[in-house]
Amino acid sequence: SSYDSSTYKEPDIYKTANKTNGMAMFCSQCRYGFKGSEKFCPSCQSVFYLKLNRFGDSTNNEWTTAVSAIAGRISQSPKNKNLGLILDLRNNPGGYLSGSVFIASEFLKDGVVVIQEEASGIKKSYRVDREGKLTDVPLVTLINKGSASASEIVAGALKIRKNIQLVGETSFGK
Repeated sequence: SSYDSSTYKEPDIYKTANKTNGMAMFCSQCRYGFKGSEKFCPSCQSVFYLKLNRFGDSTNNEWTTAVSAIAGRISQSPKNKNLGLILDLRNNPGGYLSGSVFIASEFLKDGVVVIQEEASGIKKSYRVDREGKLTDVPLVTLINKGSASASEIVAGALKIRKNIQLVGETSFGK
């Protein structure tokens, strides 16, 4: 499975937050989390979390399921209660180039995701290929020395195109 929210470790202050479908919910006032089916309390805020382990055969389907759940929660809650999303690409060794374009397209409205240059000098541009559900959600991406290949393409495209913050270590550098 390329999507796994079980590895997420919450900061101590949010230990009581419940996680469902990659969503870490917390309340800034009462410090109590809530399950995905419960209604939002007036003080509850949401930080959504997606961990992408690799870019493989099932990534797009699993990603679509997780993003649909998050988009549903975002649409149900007041805008000022959604703080944003953490995209965790740490220790993601990469995978299919098409997968990196698919994932980056979730956050970019249009334009080039990556340009591939062959040894012969021929260049091919890969552009946003669909309408993403999270293009307006504030985003932070986690990377480390284990982030390589397709995960670096996603992180780089988001950094360059959306000026999002990359948090962690320098990536593998593939």
